[in-house]
Amino acid sequence: MFESIQTDETAARFRAAALPPLAAVLLTVAYLTVYRLLARVPALLFWSVAGVLLLGTLLGAIAIVRAVRRERPRGTALGWLAGAILADLLCARMLLWFTLPWL
Repeated sequence: MFESIQTDETAARFRAAALPPLAAVLLTVAYLTVYRLLARVPALLFWSVAGVLLLGTLLGAIAIVRAVRRERPRGTALGWLAGAILADLLCARMLLWFTLPWL
């Protein structure tokens, strides 16, 4: 009965692909807000935030590649694809800023 209702699955896949990088960036922003309250930042805490950024970047990139390979994006899915790519690039940039600050 509901098989005639078409949903834009490609756009939903790109929205879902943007979630891991955005979550990693939000966690990093929370860390950057709170770390100034600590007398000393433990190395494990710093590197765990860098690991979360790496995980968010990798999960986002994998989800984007899978969604692009599955279907060709058209219409609004192109906008969600651009948003997902920007979120992933932001996460990757923050990862590089954390691990290689001289870049």
